[in-house]
Amino acid sequence: MTTTDPKPVPNPTWSSDDGSVRLYRGDCVEVMQRLPDSFVDAIITDPPYGVGIDYGASYVDTRTALQTLADRWLPEARRLAPIVAFTPGKGNERLYPEPTWELGWARRYGGGMCRWGFQCYHPIMVYGKCPYLAHSLGGRPDTFFPGSLRAFVPKNAHPCAKPLPVMEWLVQRVDPFGSALIMDPFMGSGTTGVACVNLGRKFVGIELSPDYFNLAKANITAALNRRTP
Repeated sequence: MTTTDPKPVPNPTWSSDDGSVRLYRGDCVEVMQRLPDSFVDAIITDPPYGVGIDYGASYVDTRTALQTLADRWLPEARRLAPIVAFTPGKGNERLYPEPTWELGWARRYGGGMCRWGFQCYHPIMVYGKCPYLAHSLGGRPDTFFPGSLRAFVPKNAHPCAKPLPVMEWLVQRVDPFGSALIMDPFMGSGTTGVACVNLGRKFVGIELSPDYFNLAKANITAALNRRTP
């Protein structure tokens, strides 16, 4: 009987000196396909929404393109991690399979217009068991209500950057133990990576766009430098 050797982990495009951060520049599905099963502890990400956001030449953000992308990236993500949590936006979240649950974050005065006025609630689809309940640590809220929100990067640096406090909450929500290796296959400006650095988690990021890859690398490097005594 023969056994199949585990997939060798490809070398990252860039990694931090201590190895706690590894970044890949390329198509996220192609990179994930090269990684072994159960490679990370959790995936936290913010994929395209299929609503016409301008990502430049790297991706055309249509509903049709999102359906194709969703069918490709989510199965790979679930192969790589026991917990997958991501922000699907509003309107096209039904293109994804039914999640285990829907987390979310909300602000009272809204963060943009939707078809019925100001959008105050932002869903986070999650696949996998709640780590608090799975380890008999008691229940935790499924929704985050931040007191104030600030984008980590200027608005013109990325068209859809998530507020850093939201991503820090989500990192802690999926990893109560502080030791997880977390991946973001749609790294964008690197906010998830910065949240991981700030909270002492290890991070793997993937980004297709060269410009956003360099932006994420700069933001994460700055966070690493702030952490260094």
